[in-house]
Formats: sequence, C-alpha cells, structure tokens
Amino acid sequence: MTIWALADLHLCFGVPSKNDGGFWTFMARLYNKIKTHWLEKISPQDLVLIPGDISWAMTLEEGNSRSSLA
Repeated sequence: MTIWALADLHLCFGVPSKNDGGFWTFMARLYNKIKTHWLEKISPQDLVLIPGDISWAMTLEEGNSRSSLA
C-alpha cells in the first residue's frame, strides 16, 4: 500500500465564470493529466488523502456539478 496526498485541486466544473476561455482550456488539460496519472499510479490498495481546497464552488449547486471530463 502506498499513501498519497493530493491537495489544492480547486476543481471548477460547476463554476460558470471559470468554465470558459483560456482558463478552462488550461484547467481541462490539468484535470486530464491528474486523471491519467491517477489511473496509472494509484492502486485499489492505496490510500489517497485529499486534505482540502477541493473546489472553487461558492454554492452547493456549483459544488454538486458533474465533470464533463469523467
């Protein structure tokens, strides 16, 4: 088992002001890179700690939004 820590993701899938233009293009590439590395390196036996700053959402509705990158 490996213990991983991943923080400050600042996911913005449900935040309209962050989901357009160059910022979203940058973030989409970053999210895909995280997903790729996760699938390559993290096994079911591993423990992943996500200590905080998961989302930029300011409302429950924004925080419950689903990713188009899934």
